[in-house]
Amino acid sequence: MHSRTFALASTSTARVGREPNRVFGAGFATAVAAAALLLPAFLANPAFATMPISEDDLRSVQPPMTGPRGSGVVWPEGRINYLFEMDQIAQFLDAWQVKDVGSPDFGGMIEAEAGPLGTVVQTDNTLEAIWFWSRYTELTGRATYLQNIADAWVYCETYPAWLEEGPLFGYYRAHNCAWALTAESAYRAATGDDSFLTHAETAADWLVAHPLFLNINQKINALVQGWTSGNLYLYGEEMGRSDWMSAAVTMGNAVWTDYISIDPPTLLATETWAMSSGTMVWGLCNSVYRDDPSAGELWIQQYGAMVDTFQTWYDNAGDSYDWDNSWNVAYVNAQYAMSEVSGDPSWAENGRNLARLLLSYDTDDDGGIPATTQDPVTEDMSWVSSYLGKFGVNRLVGTPANIDAGVLSFVSPTDGATFDLGDPIPIQVEVSNFGLDDLTNVNVTLTGPVGGSTAVDLSFVEKQVIEFDPGWIPSSGGTFEFTCTVQVAGDGDASNDAMTIQIEVLDPAAIQDGDIASGSLFLRAPEPNPTSGTTALVLTLNENERAQVQVTSADGRVVRSMALPAGDARIERLDWDGRDADGRELPAGVYFIRAQSDRRDSHTQVVRLR
Repeated sequence: MHSRTFALASTSTARVGREPNRVFGAGFATAVAAAALLLPAFLANPAFATMPISEDDLRSVQPPMTGPRGSGVVWPEGRINYLFEMDQIAQFLDAWQVKDVGSPDFGGMIEAEAGPLGTVVQTDNTLEAIWFWSRYTELTGRATYLQNIADAWVYCETYPAWLEEGPLFGYYRAHNCAWALTAESAYRAATGDDSFLTHAETAADWLVAHPLFLNINQKINALVQGWTSGNLYLYGEEMGRSDWMSAAVTMGNAVWTDYISIDPPTLLATETWAMSSGTMVWGLCNSVYRDDPSAGELWIQQYGAMVDTFQTWYDNAGDSYDWDNSWNVAYVNAQYAMSEVSGDPSWAENGRNLARLLLSYDTDDDGGIPATTQDPVTEDMSWVSSYLGKFGVNRLVGTPANIDAGVLSFVSPTDGATFDLGDPIPIQVEVSNFGLDDLTNVNVTLTGPVGGSTAVDLSFVEKQVIEFDPGWIPSSGGTFEFTCTVQVAGDGDASNDAMTIQIEVLDPAAIQDGDIASGSLFLRAPEPNPTSGTTALVLTLNENERAQVQVTSADGRVVRSMALPAGDARIERLDWDGRDADGRELPAGVYFIRAQSDRRDSHTQVVRLR
């Protein structure tokens, strides 16, 4: 076996910050009265119509484009239990709610599990959690988070959206008010309780009275006004308030005429703060084009392809945040919205792929993701995890069946894995409860070179790994197929009931004779995987076959590469130490491995731990 180390290629990293924490002033009633007295002065002073962040002209920033106009993205494959993901996000949010009843922040949501934002509590984070826990309650019928929701409303009533930090006509209050609308709607749908209608009505009236100032240099205002127009229209539609709907259409039209229409190719693929153009496009689809769907279909035909589908991290000169995961969650929302308006499922497929990619960033399996791919997994953010839950996972989960067991994965071996003859191969399958009810007597059957059957019980969203053989040793080389199936009485979804994989076992003697089939798999699963150190990538090459091997990070960057020259038929071993082209240790996460020759193309992935 030949052993090599990687030749290196370039990449870059950076660390970013966050805007200042809230400074709490007078009590709720005093603050409302003060705001009312100050309103005429704010209206008379155009300086207060600008946002509190200075930014360069948008067109001075040229980010690296991916999606429809740039390099391809490797989308994760594999089956996901989206109900399990919903449950994990709900638990993650629970862990970061302020539970101390004596704290002035009681009921509020902490922004991050660690790092600079680990002590920040904000109203928008809390409204986002209310939405998510409410939707979880409605979807599952479980009362697990009703107390969390009640406590969160205490915080939001104390620090309402329309009194948030920043100027009276600033984007941040508007952003918060839009979240108040969707949070109240979800809460009422889940519980039937209309106690917070007045709260939402106040937020809606605030949005109507405080449209944001828009021009080419006010990027964040345009993104936020898109968000507010969509939420105001949907809430007005729900509540039978045509005045809110009309105001929302006016706001959405202003986003188009005063901002996007100036330079659609650039402005439909731009990012800043916690938002991207996806936020704005979702808002147009749910205001202007919900009001006029025919116009929406024409608009999407002309401009839809300009909306990005994925943006790699870059140092955005226009702000100090660079939250690429949040940008991409907004693109998820836009892609789904364009599908809903146009009826074209290809947009929804874009959203699905991107949401699944973002889910793969939860490498510590705690339900949260960081705001940026540059942060460690120990700095997951509550707000961006709520975004992913609302805009992505909620759509992916659909309407779960009450009774639904399924095969989640082959833990070992994985599909397409390659082994040397004589290697012991553990045979392990993971099954899961994909439905709403606890399950008993779920039959799990494996067929193939190793077979067997067993029965298990699966509680709500539970996963179980079943070992059928601790170390199967094939007697000869070749391609082997395994199929696992599950059965349970009353199963409501057959799509996840079975899974089939193929593996290849290589006979070293046949390799030495050059007898490697040209169509065979030639990149075996990394070992060890997951890894916190070096992992081995093993390839089999035919005679006179050259290959290129690349390691790509989850945000689309090629971080390591190596060219293997043509030669004799052989096995090549590449040891990757988890570092990039410049020798810098890479953060934890999912990394995609691609081996490509003029004859074949193989993919696998490795999870790097820290």
